[in-house]
Amino acid sequence: MSATEEASTNFFQKHKRIVVALIVVSSFLGAAVAGLQFKRYADVWLRHPPRMPQCVLISQRLLSRPENVSGSIPHMTPDGNMVYLRPTEDKAIRCLSRLSTATGGHFAAAFGEVEPEKRARALAAILRDHVSTETSADSEALAAYLLASSAIRALPKSDEIDNLRKEVQERNACRFDMRTQCPIRPPIPKIVWFLGIPSSMGVVVTFGWGIKAGLSRLMTWLKKRRASKEKKDDSKTKTTASENKESDSTG
Repeated sequence: MSATEEASTNFFQKHKRIVVALIVVSSFLGAAVAGLQFKRYADVWLRHPPRMPQCVLISQRLLSRPENVSGSIPHMTPDGNMVYLRPTEDKAIRCLSRLSTATGGHFAAAFGEVEPEKRARALAAILRDHVSTETSADSEALAAYLLASSAIRALPKSDEIDNLRKEVQERNACRFDMRTQCPIRPPIPKIVWFLGIPSSMGVVVTFGWGIKAGLSRLMTWLKKRRASKEKKDDSKTKTTASENKESDSTG
C-alpha cells in the first residue's frame, strides 16, 4: 500500500462518522431537490387525467355519430344569441355545465354553427382560448377535449378539419400524460438526472448501511444473550453437581 492510499484509509477510518453523515445528508438532499424539480415539471406536462363523470363518456360516444335531425332545444350563447340544438348536443352541454357553465355556453355557440369548418374551428377554439391551463380546471379541460374531439370526428373529412382535430389532440396530450405524443413537450430537466441518479444510489447505499448496522447489532445482541444463557446454564450445572457431591458425602 502506498503512502497516499494509507493516508486516505487512515483519514476515512478517523473521520468515518463524518464522511457517512455527509453522504447521507447530501444523498437525501439531492433526492429531495430532484424530486421537487420533477414534480414541478410533471405538474405542467405530465398530469394524470382526472376521472370523468359517466355523462361525459356517454355524450362522447353519442357525439361521434352524426345526428340527422334539426335542432329544437334552445340554448343561450355567451354573446347572448339563441341557438337551437339537437338532443345529443343538449345532453352534452347540460353534462359539461356541471363542471363549467361558461364552457358549456361556448359549446352551445360551437354547436350552433351549421357549416362543418366553422363548427370545427369553434370547437378547437374552446380548448385553445376558453379553458384555463390551471390544474383546478383539469376536469373541465378533459371533458371539453372528449366532447370536442368526438364532435369534430363526426364532421365530413377535409384537410382543415383534420388539422383542427390534430390540434385538439395535441393540446390535450401536452396537458396530460397520454399515449398521444406532445410535439412541444420539453425533456425532463437535466438537474433531475444529474442529482437524481447519484442521489438515489446514495440513498440505496444509506439504507444498505442501515440494514447492515441493524443486523450487526442484532447478531451482537443474540451472541450476548447466548453467552449469558450458557453462563447461567454452566453455573446451574456446577451448582447441581456441587449439591450432588455434598449429598453423596453426607450419605
